[in-house]
This record gives sequence, structure tokens and C-alpha cells, in this order.
Amino acid sequence: MSADTVTAKMLDAAEALGPDDIIAYLTMNGWMDAGPYGPLARLYSLQADGRIYEAVIPITKHVGDFKWRVIDLLHSLIKANGKEWPEICQEISAHKETKIPTPHVVTDATVIYSFPEAENDRQNSAEDKADVALSIKSRLESLVVDAARCDMDDLARFIGLAALAAEDQAPANPDVASRNNELQEILRRSSNSRKH
Repeated sequence: MSADTVTAKMLDAAEALGPDDIIAYLTMNGWMDAGPYGPLARLYSLQADGRIYEAVIPITKHVGDFKWRVIDLLHSLIKANGKEWPEICQEISAHKETKIPTPHVVTDATVIYSFPEAENDRQNSAEDKADVALSIKSRLESLVVDAARCDMDDLARFIGLAALAAEDQAPANPDVASRNNELQEILRRSSNSRKH
């Protein structure tokens, strides 16, 4: 079967998947949240084998083209992973049994991660807290850039402060320090542009 073929079974499988499970699956597999794509979707991208794959993921199933967006994603995953769509759908659905942060989309630009109930205390480890803190910081930094780009200087500064607070929750890391400098530069430019 061609990677671009769509069957009735594939449409049914796509419609059965939930946005939270799809987003968690993408995050677990190296896809990056590239930000909002309109008020009801987010853009995700993956760089693999010298190519960039992109997918628009609706944040709710109540979007008219939800299953078609999922079909587009499945086609990208087939090409990127070399797996067939039933296996990919099964992996996305299996996410519900795993103990990983689950994204909950609150608005078009905000994703909050919470942990499912666990049988052990692994979630409370310093490594897990650091991962969650850095994930939150990364998303906040993306929002700072978006707010600054749209001349929402006060909002950019406020979100920037939240990003710095998230960084405080993670252990010292040279990469984090570099990104912190970039964030402070964006905030400085935003502040300077407002004065003029």
C-alpha cells in the first residue's frame, strides 16, 4: 500500500485518537512543538534523515478536519519512522498506559503537563522534576518570542519571568545558561523598543 493511501479503516483509527495522546506521542518521539497554528491547532516538527517533517495537530477533536490532520500526521510518521499506520496508531493509543507527562491543552498557546497516578515514586525524582521544569521553560520561551514579535512587551516580560522561575527549578546546565542569555536579550530588546 502506498504511504499516501487513505482507507476507511485508517480514517476510523485516526478519528479514535485523542489530541492529548497524539501530542504526548510526538513529544516522546522527538517532535518539537513549533507553536500555535491558528486558534485550534499546534504545529509540530521533526528533523530526521536530513528532512524536516511537519504536522498540524488540532487541540480538540471538535475541529472539522481533525481526522484529516491525523491522516496527514500518520503519513508523515510512516515516512519518518518506516512503520505502518496500524502500528503507529497502536503506539499512540498505548500512551495511556505509560507513566509519562500528559499534555493538557488549556488554550491555543498553552499546554500544561501533568503526571498520571503512578505506582512508584519515580515521578518525584529530581531528574523528572528537572525534565518537567525544562519542558515548561522551553514552552514559555517560545511564548516570549511570540509575544515580543507581536509587540506585546508587558506580556513578553511577564512570561519571561515565569520562564526564569521554571529554570530555577532545574539543575545548573550550560545549555540552559545559554538559552537564558538569549531570553534576556529578547526581553531587553522588547523593553528598548517600547521606550522608543
